[in-house]
Amino acid sequence: MELKKTELYKTILNDVEDLKQSLQNDCFNVNHSLKIDKPLNRIVFGAPGTGKSWKLKSEAEETFPLMNEIFIRNSEIEKLIKKEISSKPDDQNEGDWATSIAIKHYRYFNSLEKWLAKSDEQSKNFKEFIIKLFNLKAKQPELMVSAYRGRQLLERKKINSSYERVTFHPNYSYAQFVGTYKPVQDKEDPSKIIYKYVPGPFMRVYVNAINHKDQDFLLIIEEINRANVAAVFGDVFQLLDRDENGKSEYPVAASEDIKNYLLENGIDEDELSLPSNIY
Repeated sequence: MELKKTELYKTILNDVEDLKQSLQNDCFNVNHSLKIDKPLNRIVFGAPGTGKSWKLKSEAEETFPLMNEIFIRNSEIEKLIKKEISSKPDDQNEGDWATSIAIKHYRYFNSLEKWLAKSDEQSKNFKEFIIKLFNLKAKQPELMVSAYRGRQLLERKKINSSYERVTFHPNYSYAQFVGTYKPVQDKEDPSKIIYKYVPGPFMRVYVNAINHKDQDFLLIIEEINRANVAAVFGDVFQLLDRDENGKSEYPVAASEDIKNYLLENGIDEDELSLPSNIY
């Protein structure tokens, strides 16, 4: 009996340590398999007019823009923030202090605002709610909300959407789907035409997923059977075989133009391999 109690206490202590570690890291992402109850690769088929496109669009809008805002309100994180608020260093001014808290706990505030919009508290605005929740005073709420809104705008500029839709047709090609060099107008001198690697929907989603590992991305392909799928996918079709962690089991070599494009976007890799945050 004593042994069982000891084991129970060890389990509780381990849980507490895990919680403390998660609070320190400000990491509240749920495992992919727990967040989204859909397979990484999925084909939806049926007769025309049966609502396939509408169903996928509804699921995407409901799940993917919010998937990184999923957060179960926990009194522990509130206690942590309250403690930080009350222990502002004497040599730190109000602006730096409010900014640091808002940015450090950005995910929490973002999730809290989403939760508030769907709760019984929706009659109150966000600032009023956090004033009451954290007992803020004087200029603290204005500075904190201002810093949070600034971070919010920065995040929106990074990624406008976490999913893309593309429709295949008989003339659709690998160059359109993955990417290729194309003549484009020079932004600095509109009278000039230059050659530049222009990514397709696959490469855009791929780069976003690699550079934002804490966010999930979805690529919806409509009318997939209207195109020559083997020609459109090319070697990236091999990447659809995933291992138990959701990553591509068989990476493929990246061409020189793709390697250069990836390098321009901060990705130094010689191979293409789908990460587990691409659906």
